[in-house]
Amino acid sequence: MYYGWYDEDMNEYNDLALVPGEGLWVYSPSTDFQIQSAGAVPSTSIAVALRGGNQAKLVVNPMPTTITLGDVKVDGYAKADGYADFEIQAKQLDGYGRGGTTYFWSDFEEEGDVYYGWYDEDMNDYNDVEVAAGDSLWIYSPSTDYSVVFPTPLAD
Repeated sequence: MYYGWYDEDMNEYNDLALVPGEGLWVYSPSTDFQIQSAGAVPSTSIAVALRGGNQAKLVVNPMPTTITLGDVKVDGYAKADGYADFEIQAKQLDGYGRGGTTYFWSDFEEEGDVYYGWYDEDMNDYNDVEVAAGDSLWIYSPSTDYSVVFPTPLAD
């Protein structure tokens, strides 16, 4: 009897350790199936390294609570002339795993306006968008020097 996770050659992967914050793409024949995970609530923030080369990486909110997109920060960049020197994109998929909204990480000031966090191409603020526990985002990054950081829900 087979029970658990297997690849197409029936190699077992039940002992595969999942990295907190890294997503897992799961296909299901029905919405009747649910996936549960367990573990300790992280006592520190979790940084997820990005791929670079503008390749997508599926990241997931590893915290057991809903956070806002504005809580998710980008780390590892430097600012030149008051502007962040990169373009990181986050794409939140719809409930069917396609489409969705694209957000851009911004960190600059222009004509007295400060843009820090996630915005669309028209500079509409999306920092209040909710990201539930276990929800995923595709993150595109130009460099492996960057990471996205999910805050711990525990008080410091």
